[in-house]
This record gives sequence, C-alpha cells and structure tokens, in this order.
Amino acid sequence: MKIKNYLAYLAGAVLFMILFTSFESEFDLGNASYIDLSAESMYLSYTNSYSERRQSSNLFVSGDSSPIIYKYKRVLYYLGYLEEADGDYYDEEFQEALSKYQGDAGLESTGLLGIATMRRLDLEKPPYVKGQKGREILRCQQTLAKLGYLDPAKDLDGLFDNETLIAVIKYQHFNSLEEVGEIDFKTQLSLLKKTSEQVPFTK
Repeated sequence: MKIKNYLAYLAGAVLFMILFTSFESEFDLGNASYIDLSAESMYLSYTNSYSERRQSSNLFVSGDSSPIIYKYKRVLYYLGYLEEADGDYYDEEFQEALSKYQGDAGLESTGLLGIATMRRLDLEKPPYVKGQKGREILRCQQTLAKLGYLDPAKDLDGLFDNETLIAVIKYQHFNSLEEVGEIDFKTQLSLLKKTSEQVPFTK
C-alpha cells in the first residue's frame, strides 16, 4: 500500500514539473515580474482580437471607409435602397439601407457588411431604365454628351428621358453591346472605359 502511494506521489510530482515547465516557457515567467491582468491590458487584448476577427471575415461596420463600401453603395443605389451613392464612408444611411436589403434578401438584418451580404450583393446586376433619375445616370449622360451621343446643349439633370434612351441605344449599337435600351452593367463599364480613355467613338 505504501509503495502504491509512493508511486502515485512520484507520478504526480513528475506531471507537475512538466506542466510548470510548459507554463513557464509559454509566459516567460523568468523574465516577467508579473502577468498583467489590469483592465486596460484586458481591454487591449480584446480589441486586438476583435480587430483580427473583423479582418479575417472582411466585415465592415459603421464609421469604416473603403472602396469596397463604395462599390456596394452603388449596388444598393441601383436597387433603390439609397438615394445617393456618394463616397466610401459607412454612414447611417448606408447601414439602414443595408439592413433593409438584408431583410428583403432573406439574410439576417444586422446592418453589417459581411461576406454573406457581399456575396449576395455581387449577384445583383441592376440596370438603369427610362424614368429613373440619379447622379449615376447624370454621369453617364455627361459621358454620352462628350462622346457625341447626346446634344451637348441639352440640360443634363440625371433623368433617364427619351433622348437619353435613344443615345444609350445608339451607343450600345456602335460599341457592339446588346441594344437593350438600359444602362446595364456592361454599358456602365464601357462608358467608364471611354471616360478614362477620353477618346470619342467615331460614328
């Protein structure tokens, strides 16, 4: 009985030494006078961990600024959830529009721009159609006017009217695009490319 107790004590002592050595190696107890468990230290540890989690999940929240935010602002604007798509700032209007879109799309209405929401928004390809009005349409009108598809003397106001419709169809025809009479995604990209090139297309 005494031998069994002695062996059990010996095994326990060996296990304790192994655990202590591992603990000392991990926290470098030989070089630290104490482990900082202050509220400030705990808070910094938590916020750093939260920041890493946000980065790993590509999550954006109110107050953030990024070209990615601007990209999805434009999509929500096309879909009618936003009145404007200016800037890359995650403001209150964007958060409310995002939350409403999430609810309509069957997602959790968090108002946060996470991976699931971005993937769902990436599937949207909303076009501009006759009767709509907005700053993005105005930018397209300005490009069409510079390229000669719209009368430069026309009062450009961002309204997709009949003149704009005719100009869009002509532009699509002469640039090998499907003549849908809408400013769809491919037409937007083509107009953007023409703007960057600043080379008018000769009809």
